[in-house]
Amino acid sequence: MTDDGFAGGIGDRRLVATATLLSLLAPGLGHFYLGRWSRGAVWAAGTLGVFVAVASDAVLGATITGGTGLLLGSGTTELVMLGLGAFAVGARVFGAVDAWIAVRRRTREGVVRCSSCERDVDADLSFCHYCLDDER
Repeated sequence: MTDDGFAGGIGDRRLVATATLLSLLAPGLGHFYLGRWSRGAVWAAGTLGVFVAVASDAVLGATITGGTGLLLGSGTTELVMLGLGAFAVGARVFGAVDAWIAVRRRTREGVVRCSSCERDVDADLSFCHYCLDDER
């Protein structure tokens, strides 16, 4: 185990950097890179869903009010857009932190991946406790 807590060397650090940067680029992308498909899909769909909900309200409000913005009123348009920007930055940061934690969990000492179901398994066990496969 190295000084930074990783079981491996420079390859694990590259894995951390790549997954974190991909998650900063787009929430969920780092999780897809790590093979955590469901977690990546939740991050991507959640972020996209909130963005579409707010953006569609802005477009609908601009259409109905003749181009003045959201239905909430002209003063709240800037506030909603500021909130959307803060959400976008926050989702990227939290997604990157979550991907970083996933890599740390994946590469720490004593954890191996099952070859059948690709889940983390305790190295002390001779089988995968998720899929009961003997050939981890």
